[in-house]
This record gives sequence, structure tokens and C-alpha cells, in this order.
Amino acid sequence: MKPIVVQNQARMSPARCFGLTVSGISYRLFRSSVTVVILALAVAFFTQVLATEIIAHETRLSAYQQLKNKRLLGEWVTRLNRPTSKPRIRQQLDAGATNHLAEFSAWSGATEAELTTARTIASDMQEVVIYLQDLSPTNRAVLIADTEPDVAILQLTNRESFDRFLAKLADLRLQPPLEDEAAFEQLMFEQAPVLSAMIERIRAGHRKAIQQVRKAVDGRTPQRLLAEQADNLPAILSSAGFSVEVESLASLATQAQYEIDLQSINKPLGDQKVRQAIQKRLGIDPVDINSATMLDWLRSAGRANWLADQWSTADQATALTGDRLLTIAKEYRRQQDLQAAVGNTAPKASEGAFTMEGAKGWLILLSFLVCTVGVANAMFMSVTERFTEIATMKCLGALDGTLMMMFLFESALQGLVGAIIGVVVGLLLALLRGMADFGTLIFGSIPMDQVGLGLVAAIVAGLILAVVAAVGPAYMAARLAPMEAMRVD
Repeated sequence: MKPIVVQNQARMSPARCFGLTVSGISYRLFRSSVTVVILALAVAFFTQVLATEIIAHETRLSAYQQLKNKRLLGEWVTRLNRPTSKPRIRQQLDAGATNHLAEFSAWSGATEAELTTARTIASDMQEVVIYLQDLSPTNRAVLIADTEPDVAILQLTNRESFDRFLAKLADLRLQPPLEDEAAFEQLMFEQAPVLSAMIERIRAGHRKAIQQVRKAVDGRTPQRLLAEQADNLPAILSSAGFSVEVESLASLATQAQYEIDLQSINKPLGDQKVRQAIQKRLGIDPVDINSATMLDWLRSAGRANWLADQWSTADQATALTGDRLLTIAKEYRRQQDLQAAVGNTAPKASEGAFTMEGAKGWLILLSFLVCTVGVANAMFMSVTERFTEIATMKCLGALDGTLMMMFLFESALQGLVGAIIGVVVGLLLALLRGMADFGTLIFGSIPMDQVGLGLVAAIVAGLILAVVAAVGPAYMAARLAPMEAMRVD
């Protein structure tokens, strides 16, 4: 009898497995396309959310930076008109910026030790403010009603208000600020008066500084003073105790002149003849004639020149030419668009571009879960339909690892195609969403490195999703007994 020699089974290379996988996909194109669509939808949703967050954050940050001179001018105008508010001084003491401390020292005449003590107290007071801000809305309503935390801590320096506050804390079973009732009481009744006295000294000195500057500039308005940029302006401000950066002052001249010209536009609009001419030209109701309406209407040199001619005949005529009016109108619309992009709260550079609300994160997770179930179901159906093919391959010597590798290759290839399609669709949707929210501002502020990183993350997520979803079906195919598979019709 001829002996039977059992030899080692031939192992199929990964390259050969990949070739067979591609060939199999081409024969099952419809089933593969369903899997690709499922993956593409999940990746498109993930990409759209991620890219939208990146674009929105960077656009708001860019718009905020472009409005720097407007904010800086507003700060200088406010500081040269009236003393800084008490809560603001307390916040600046806590922050400890060098320029603010130098001003406070000059205005109050305080020693370094006194300022250090005031800063320590201000830091503790700010901790109480943060404590109140971090409370739940219900607890905050019980403790301070609808009072702002900055105002509420001033009320706590009253003994009756303080005792009521502690009683409410006990009822709510909350720890007191600073986590020590004795330290909290000492802060409110021993240290807070010291800080309050220092703040009053600073405000009194600031008030004198404002009067000194006004006297030195012959009563010119802050806008006019900053627009003209006199050679002795830094010296005038420094002698009054203001902390001055010559470069920042020089950059304010254009913005200050723009603000002056913007205010002067309102004067001719009160002239009856001008209003009638505008009403006839624009065909609008007289109550709608205001500076905002006119600046929005000024979009061509012809309109600007016509309006300049009308204003030159007004009782309170302006010296603004048509070219200057057109420039003001363009700048007005630009700053309006930038302010609309920024919104009501200043964006924080520390907020990463991948920062997103918790609800969106859960939606992405849910979409990935649904996608995983869909891909796994499609792969299980693929295995079920190919029982005979799998049995034949096993009878011909295919190893379990070879079969599992083929199914994982198939899922990974589908995942790669679906992820690429999803990334393209998601990015287009994010761009459309960005243009709807911010207009053309997005094109000057899209961070290509962050967007590119987000797209790579989306493709990797799609690949991992596809492979993970295929592990179960691939294992099932690999462990299938040939005779059992042959019996399945």
C-alpha cells in the first residue's frame, strides 16, 4: 500500500490575498457599494462636524484679532473719559499685568507692599466670584437671586446679607467659598475694606489723571487726540500716570479718524433738504434714513459722489469727499461683518480647534455605532452568501488565517474608499456651512494644517471602524467547517 504523505499546507501571501479580495469585490459590487455608502455617511458626518468646528473657531479668532484696534481705541477712549470701574480694577489687580500695576501705583501713590496686599485680597475675592459663577443655576438663584457675582460680593460685606448667605449655604449643604467659613468671614469683613480703600485711591488718582490730560490737550476729545497723534502725546499720557506703548498708540490713528468721520455722517442727515433728496433717490420711508442705511447703500463711486454733493449743501455740511465716504462705508461693512463673526463672547485661543460641545461628541459616537452595526451586518451577509465559496477554498487548502485576512482586507478596502468619499463630502458641507455663517471671511482664516489633521483623523477613523466591524464576520468565516458549509444551499 502506497504511504500517504501529509505535507504542510501552502500559505498565501498577503499580496495574493489582497488581489483575491479586489477580485471578489468586483464580483459583488452592489453589496460592497452598500458598505461603502454606510461608511461614507458616518465619516462625512464626523468630518463635517470636525471641520465646521475648526473653521468656525479660527474664523472667530481671526475676526477678533482684526478688531484689535477698534477694541484698543474703545479702551483708551473709556480710560480718558472716566475712571475704571471697581470690579474691573479688582480683576486687573488679580491678573497682575505690569502696565496696570504701574498705573495703579502712579495713581494711588501706593507702595509695592500695599499693592501686593491688595493683589492677594483681590485674588481671594475673585475666587469667591468664580465660586458663585460655577454654582448650578438653581443654587445661584437661591443664594444671590439674579444679582451678578461681581455685585453680589459687594453686598456680602454687609453683616445681615453675609449671615443670610451662610444660612442658605447650610440649607443647600454647600461648602462656603475658600472652603473655610472663618477665612471667608475674615475676607469679607477685614480684608475687603482694605481692598475697597485701595480701589478708591486708584479711582481718585485716575480721575485726576483724566483732568490733567484734558487740560494739557485743551479739551480735545480722546478720539481727536488719538487721531492727530501729536508728538508730545506719549509724554502727556505718561506724565498723567498712564502706561503707554508708543507703537500701539500709532496704530490707533486710522481707527480714531474713522470713528470721527463715522460720527460726522449723522450731522447732515438732520437737514430737511438732504433727507428729502435721499428719500426721493432711495425711495424709502423718512424714518429709515440713518447712517447705517446710508453706509449700506454706498457701494459705488457714483452713489458716494452724489451723496457728498447733497451733504455739501446742508446746514451742517461735512468736508467728507465721495472717495472718503466710499472708504468709510467699506470699512463700516467690514467691521460689521467681523463683529457678527465674533458674536457676543470673545473666542479663546486656548480652546483647541477640536473642542466641541458634548452633544456633538455623543452624536458622532452614535453615528459610528450605527455605522459599525451596519458594516458588521453587511459583512455577515457577505459571509452567509459565500458559504460554498469559503468551503471550496478550505477544501483546496486555505488556512483560517488566510480567510480571515481576506475578509479584513475586503472591509479595510471598503473602509478606505468610504472614508475618502465621506471626507470629501463632509469637507464640502463644512465649507458651505462656514460660508452661510461667516461669508467669505472663512477663506482668509482656514488653518490648513488643522483641517488636514482633521481629515487624516476622519480617514483613520473610517478605516478602524470598517476593520473592527469586520472582525466578527471574518472570524466566523475562518472557523466555518467545510462540510457544514457545503450542506448550505
